[in-house]
Parts: sequence; structure tokens; C-alpha cells
Amino acid sequence: MIESMISSHWLMLIMRIAVGEKGRNWRLSVPSLWKMIVSGEFARTDKFCRLGIVVDGRSRLIDGEENQAKLINPYFGNVLSIPYGEKKIEELKKKPLSWVANEIHEFLGTAVTKEHFLGLIDWVEAHRPEPGVAKIYAARVSEEEPAVVVSSGQNFPVKKMDFGWGEPCFGSYHFPVGR
Repeated sequence: MIESMISSHWLMLIMRIAVGEKGRNWRLSVPSLWKMIVSGEFARTDKFCRLGIVVDGRSRLIDGEENQAKLINPYFGNVLSIPYGEKKIEELKKKPLSWVANEIHEFLGTAVTKEHFLGLIDWVEAHRPEPGVAKIYAARVSEEEPAVVVSSGQNFPVKKMDFGWGEPCFGSYHFPVGR
């Protein structure tokens, strides 16, 4: 198979050229992932595929302010948002990788700002203690309409965590949809 003959270095270079942007690996790999998900056989290509990306709000709330960092960094808990986009399977199959990357950039644009996270905190406070679920999980999803959420815990200091029972060896998250 041709894919096994191409090294990861060359694959990343090809994706960089296709996307037309230098940047983090996720900016190159996530559009490829979205296209790969829809590359299979689907009975109806007029259905949709959703992609969500977990955005960490801590750095956006700190926004370079030293006093904010002192307040936020020691806080236990997450400040996350999961913006998502949905496109027709047919569109994702036919359009170039650069178009897919631009679509992702478009739906991420509003969720990477300090204002977005301040508004999200206000919304959570106004709706407590009602359980909430990310829209991508609550959307009308069928077997023919895939949805995926991309997350990266690379900045999460797992090895520095100590809750009194030793070093963690596994971490996960769970959204209780049925509640």
C-alpha cells in the first residue's frame, strides 16, 4: 500500500502544503482526520458529519495577565469549550484539504477568545445545577451521521498531580448524556 511507503515527515510536509499554513500539527492532522472519517462508504452522502475540538480556556482567560494567572492556575477543574462544525459527507469527500482546514478555522474562531469563555462561565452560573451536555453530543446523530471530538491533553500536568493516593496512571473524561 502506498500509505505505508510515505514517511510521517513527508506526510506532514504534504499536509502543510495542502493546508497552506505553518503551525501546530493538529492544524494539519485534524482536517485530514475529518476527511478520513468520511472516506468510507456511506449509504447517503447528503448526510452530515460533525467534528468538535476541545478548547482549553485557562490560557485565554489569563490572556497574559499575571494576576489572572495567580488566580486561575491553582484552581482545580477544567475550563473547556467544544466548538464544532458539521458538513455534508459529500462535501468533505470532494473538497480539498485546504477547504476543510478553513472550515475548521471558521468554527473555532469564536471559541478561542477570552470573551467566549467569560460568556460560557456566565452561562454555566445561570444554569446551575441543571446538567448540561455539549451540543455536538446532543445533536441529531444517526448511524449514517458520524461525529467525532478531537482533544489533546498534552498540556495537562498528569505527572505533577497528587491527590494523596499516588501518581495517576490513567485519566479520562465522561459526559453523562443520560442524566
